[in-house]
Amino acid sequence: MPHCEDDAQRRPIANALVGVWTLRSYSDIGEGVAPQCPFGDDPEGLLIYTLDGFVSAVLMARGRPNLSGNEFTDGTAAEYASAGKGFIGYTGRYEMDEERSVVTHRPSVAFAPNMVDSFQERLVELNGAVLVLTAEHSQSPGLPTIKSRLEWVRVTRS
Repeated sequence: MPHCEDDAQRRPIANALVGVWTLRSYSDIGEGVAPQCPFGDDPEGLLIYTLDGFVSAVLMARGRPNLSGNEFTDGTAAEYASAGKGFIGYTGRYEMDEERSVVTHRPSVAFAPNMVDSFQERLVELNGAVLVLTAEHSQSPGLPTIKSRLEWVRVTRS
């Protein structure tokens, strides 16, 4: 009978991703341009990976102004536009390419409609309880590629 490796040995990165992560920093870096922090110096977010292949990511800038009124639908068009510029959210499936250290998120629900059914590749770096995900984004022709670097910290039960 052949010896079979268990799942933890075959999928060490994917297994290490499983859990809840909180956002520590989010920066965009491009060649020849100063690094930018799209959600400020103190962004907030949660990233959740499940054992059965689901991912959920919600990120926001702190201090976004409230919408006028008490209900979700009470905001003005300008208030919704402002709130949206400081928010990213999606959920769907993920797959891990262990050889390349790349996780691919495939949102099925997203704040930005163009993310639905897209393939969002992130380079994975794991160092204990710290997870760094890096994604490359193409801009207009002639402009440098931007790398978004998101640093997450594992949430542990206290």
